[in-house]
Amino acid sequence: LRPSGSSGLLVTHIDGFRDYQLNHAWLWEHQALIKARPVFGENVKNACFEDIRREVLTMARKPAELRLGVLDMRAKINESLYTSQAGVFDLKYSPGAMVDIEFLVQYLVLRYGRYVPALLQWTDVVRQIQELNHAQILTDEMAHILKRAYLLYRATGHKLSLQEKPKQVEDNRFDVLRQGVEGIWRGIFNSIDYISVV
Repeated sequence: LRPSGSSGLLVTHIDGFRDYQLNHAWLWEHQALIKARPVFGENVKNACFEDIRREVLTMARKPAELRLGVLDMRAKINESLYTSQAGVFDLKYSPGAMVDIEFLVQYLVLRYGRYVPALLQWTDVVRQIQELNHAQILTDEMAHILKRAYLLYRATGHKLSLQEKPKQVEDNRFDVLRQGVEGIWRGIFNSIDYISVV
């Protein structure tokens, strides 16, 4: 992530990164930080990054504000990146697709990471779902649905990408899984009208 966007410095000191994340970053930047990990560098610097990541992800948050912030960000993604097409299920952006699973997991990690440190040890969605299940934040059934859907959507998307096709399938292909994800989303976010929120 580039602090201050395109108007900011390309590279910043680790102390500047910490200050930005704690005092100026947007919620979506904290959502992205959930997935961030060092891939190269000295052990000391990597450990410093991990400390900052943990500090940011365990900040005290007001659940209602967090909920509304995540829902708002999901709605903005829909407005800018997703166009509904009759008979088509977009594996990434449709309701019940990958972005919903990712946002759901990110919301739960930001909400409960302060109390369940194990949620912060992984940067991938599948192991985060497993940790949310171990912490009994997600039931066995919810974790199974989310993990199965995510893995199937991702595998299907990879196959389509290799064929240079859009990540879209016929609308009813993953109907049961999609409905399961939508139901979990509604239950966790307490959204009466799923479509109008996302």
